[in-house]
Amino acid sequence: MLEEMPSAAQLSRLLDLGADAGAAEESEESSTPPGQSFRRGKSRVYHASEWPAEQQDECLWSPGACGPGGQGSPQQGPRGWQLVVSGHAGPPSHKSQDSGFSDSESEASPLELKPLPRARGSPTPGTPLQCSTPKTARGTLRARLVNRKSSDKVKSKRPGEETTLAPVNPALDLLLTTRIVGSEVCRDPVEQWLQETRYRVEAECTTTLQGKAIASRLGGACSRVVGARDAVRALQQQAHVISAEFARLCQHMELERLESCPDLADSLITHVDAFVRGYQSHQAACADEVRPSEEQERLAREEATLVAACNRLVATCACSGPPSKEQLALDVAALGHSFTRLVDRVLSHEIKALVSLIEQSSPSELELRSALASIAALGLEGSHLCKLIAKCGAVRALLAVCLDATKPNLRVAALRTLAIVCSEVEAVRHLDQDGGVEILADILAENQRSEEERAEAASVLTQASTLGVDGSLTIESLPDHLDSLVTSLSRMASETRKGESLLLALATLTNLSFLEPRQCVMLLVQKDAANQLLAAVRSGVSSSLFVQEQAATLLANMAAVPEARAELAESGRAVVALLCFLQIRSSPLQRSAEISAAERVQQKSAIALSRLCSSQTVAQQIVELQGAERLVRLCKDEKERNHSDAVLVACLSALRKIASHCGPEVIEKLGAEELVAPRLLDSFLLYSSRQESYV
Repeated sequence: MLEEMPSAAQLSRLLDLGADAGAAEESEESSTPPGQSFRRGKSRVYHASEWPAEQQDECLWSPGACGPGGQGSPQQGPRGWQLVVSGHAGPPSHKSQDSGFSDSESEASPLELKPLPRARGSPTPGTPLQCSTPKTARGTLRARLVNRKSSDKVKSKRPGEETTLAPVNPALDLLLTTRIVGSEVCRDPVEQWLQETRYRVEAECTTTLQGKAIASRLGGACSRVVGARDAVRALQQQAHVISAEFARLCQHMELERLESCPDLADSLITHVDAFVRGYQSHQAACADEVRPSEEQERLAREEATLVAACNRLVATCACSGPPSKEQLALDVAALGHSFTRLVDRVLSHEIKALVSLIEQSSPSELELRSALASIAALGLEGSHLCKLIAKCGAVRALLAVCLDATKPNLRVAALRTLAIVCSEVEAVRHLDQDGGVEILADILAENQRSEEERAEAASVLTQASTLGVDGSLTIESLPDHLDSLVTSLSRMASETRKGESLLLALATLTNLSFLEPRQCVMLLVQKDAANQLLAAVRSGVSSSLFVQEQAATLLANMAAVPEARAELAESGRAVVALLCFLQIRSSPLQRSAEISAAERVQQKSAIALSRLCSSQTVAQQIVELQGAERLVRLCKDEKERNHSDAVLVACLSALRKIASHCGPEVIEKLGAEELVAPRLLDSFLLYSSRQESYV
């Protein structure tokens, strides 16, 4: 009968020994009958007799295979070993001292395990194996089996007691330093760590690379675009700081605090000097750029004027006692004007650098898009920059892109930038002088253009014509292209399925009806555009308050022309639409812009009805459709009209027109005879939200 052999639990404990190789837990011995196998996880312990004789020379044997005398026989394996541990799922769990990571047991599918052959070139027994880092016998993680002949047990080391360890098995050491990863064997813990790290950091590296800026690595024109844009913003920030210093100094001057003015003036001059030095250093960094000599001379003159103004202010504040208020005001005003001129000159120079990129003969798509985006971003920062952009020739350059660009996305970007720039009067004047209205009319008339491009062209016209409605300017070239514009905009409004395009078309037509009221309205009547527009609004493409506001305003402008009233009254669609617009109510849950739009819809609808009520037929139609009841309620109930007195005046005017054609008894039946009393002012004061006298 075989002698006692280590069990699977004992082997697992021996394989999981920690950093201190000299300290080991006490193992228990158990007798195992021959042929019985032990399982631990996915590993298996075999008896020596279970293996074929031709493979016994390459197996790992325990000393239990020795006979009673403890001598190993050839049939039982070399050196008296009978215990074999092997498996495809990898060795039992152990902690690698090389890498510092804990390797868990493999959970691979339970496959039949095979004996692990001894690696070629294995060291002789007793020679410690070395992995990535050589280790001493005490510091090496190594399982030790107890030799049957010595019959000594591995015990925990206690003070004053030595531990007897069994001879080291090189094949078992090789097993402990080997891991099977898929079909590859990783013998080095550092190599295994590198394999695992690759999968852990690959996603993070990809995300980091995706977040890198592209323009900074492209060089060339894109770098110049970024540099010019950053320079403009830096100059603006410094100018804001200096403007705040100006405001503080002027405030102290107004409050007669002249004793603190010298210190404030000194701080102001310090900031101005820093501004000049910063721009000079920027000029030195951009010395490779070719600049016109005239521009350099202008900048030099502006800098000299600013330095002289600073010197005069210093001399005024250097006198003994508080400075003179009159002289101080003159010096501060001169310094302010000089600084403003210099800032405008510097900003114009940087903006011209962006415009020059657009005016290149053959710029790349990325360069052009970058320059357009930079100009648009600068235009959004204020009307003053829009004015400077227009003076630098940006309007002509943008129109050239709209004509010459081959890709639709570039033309759309140029039109969008042009709409932003045209929010200032100077830009609209350049648009009118450079033939921009004709170019926009051609874009709107071409059906092969995309709807997005035509909508952007309409937005440019809307922005430009809004300034004309305010009375700021007159677009001289508009009447020459009005027929084409009305036709194209009416077609786009009736064919579009997008609410934004419908809103832009209606807004442009409304502005044109303000600028050229008679000509535009007669064109709308000839083309039956009113019915088409109302059908588009009613079709449900967009039910926003802003679309309804533009439609009501356009109908009110058309009703102001006597020749157009008959056309609007005959169709009947306009009266029904206006009465529907009167039913709109504002809600406290809406935004302030929507509440204001709802008030304007009510006001414009009442004005249009009042103008159409010049015809008795229209007045009777309004009464039959119960429009008079809605007008009376808007007059008496302040909440219905959101306390708007403008809506009250328009509704009172419409009721008086209805009473004049249908008789006052129609209004008396509604209990609102005071609304059509002889004096309009009395009716207004009776239901006005302000409750104040206008005598």
